[in-house]
Amino acid sequence: MLISPQQAIDLELKLNKSEYGMKWVELGDCFYNWRLNPKYNKIKGELFYKVTKKQMEWIKKNITTGVLAHKYYSLIETENESESVKIDKIEPFHLSKDILNS
Repeated sequence: MLISPQQAIDLELKLNKSEYGMKWVELGDCFYNWRLNPKYNKIKGELFYKVTKKQMEWIKKNITTGVLAHKYYSLIETENESESVKIDKIEPFHLSKDILNS
């Protein structure tokens, strides 16, 4: 799933107010870092993040739709259902020059 900076900050605010705000701290930090447009700002961390099935369901339920703005960030659902296990990094997700220059 690709998301925009506006969707990321909206999800971060909703997550903070939800029952998962204190459980999914790394996901919230990721959303917070993604609030900026990587075309114009240096982003802390990667442009991708692995999420559990439960997290992806929460995201789909809470994401702002109709946002046609630039989507630079990738959420990847994993098979790992454990929320307590730190999710390993995957191979870097690189934005094509076409996406960054559009």
